[in-house]
Amino acid sequence: MSSVCHGPAVFQDLIDAATGEPLIKGKTLTGFTTEAETVMGIQEELKSWKKPLVEETAEAMGATCEFEST
Repeated sequence: MSSVCHGPAVFQDLIDAATGEPLIKGKTLTGFTTEAETVMGIQEELKSWKKPLVEETAEAMGATCEFEST
């Protein structure tokens, strides 16, 4: 499965029907870091949508985030 940019946040609350566990549990996600969202000045806008950020989604669902530095 894949997603782009802030897309990994859509995996929040998706459950694997076979295991009953979060779909992304134990997986590694990439996407925008919370720090990058702050630097770009978009974190407050994203928070106003009442959706989790990529790093928040990973933590809540038992996944890890892996980001490449630029």
